Amino acid sequence: MAMQCKVCTSSLQGRIDAALLAGETVASVQRAHPSFTDSAIRRHYRNHVQATIISKVANLPGLDTADLVLRLVQLANDAMGVRNQAVAQRNGSATLRAANAELGILRELIQTLGIDDTDVHVYMQEAQALAGAAGAVAQEHPEFGALLIAELRETSPELASGFEALSAARALPKPEQDPPHDIQDTHSPSPTAPRS
Repeated sequence: MAMQCKVCTSSLQGRIDAALLAGETVASVQRAHPSFTDSAIRRHYRNHVQATIISKVANLPGLDTADLVLRLVQLANDAMGVRNQAVAQRNGSATLRAANAELGILRELIQTLGIDDTDVHVYMQEAQALAGAAGAVAQEHPEFGALLIAELRETSPELASGFEALSAARALPKPEQDPPHDIQDTHSPSPTAPRS
């Protein structure tokens, strides 16, 4: 009868997998999770983690630049998570290895994108100009704004909610506009009230 993998049935599997994928040694992962033996973690890595990686790589379509960038960003986020966990556990060597892995991934990302400091500044200015133009068009054409928000909900929910909040704020009367007729200003004299 086959033995069940103790790591796979543990609530710590995600952390262990992330550490192994970030390049942690089996020994350092075992020290961080002493409830598992070296051999249990090694078997898990050999039988499950590597198999998962191989199956994912085998099923990957051809990569374009956007896919590569997204994968690098995900790897950087994973490495940052491992680094943060190592810091929390006060594991100095694991922290240094994870930080080094994260730095390498970020360098690769920057090189892949061909970004330098001036490019980032230009991209940010262009993004602000694009957002301003989209907001101006949406203000004049609410149907465009609704379509834009619907599209952004799929790809960028935070940006969609930002546009929704902006459009709701623009729907409110502006301070320099006259208030609606049913609201009376109690601070200024009524035009029909006698002056003293």
